[in-house]
Amino acid sequence: MSIAFTVKNPVKGSEELLTSATHNAREKAAILYSAFNCEMGQLLSIDYNWGELNIMSRTSYEMEDRLMPLAAMNKCCAPKIEPDDTDVSDMVAFTWEIK
Repeated sequence: MSIAFTVKNPVKGSEELLTSATHNAREKAAILYSAFNCEMGQLLSIDYNWGELNIMSRTSYEMEDRLMPLAAMNKCCAPKIEPDDTDVSDMVAFTWEIK
């Protein structure tokens, strides 16, 4: 038996991930520019793969072989299964000029 969980609105999750990545990239770039005593210039490029994210939890559940026949005959109750946390990652590269 294999069970997988996903999120209700994967588009919203993807949008939140991109927004967070954008803010994170800009903050880290500002730190690096400051460390080099220079200013962040104009954004020159954004490199991003616009493919669809597959948002699934890595929940794994194995039912013992001896319980399968009982489950098939409705002789036992369904086990309580809760999804693991859903980890999502994506990659985007920003390039700014140096002033």
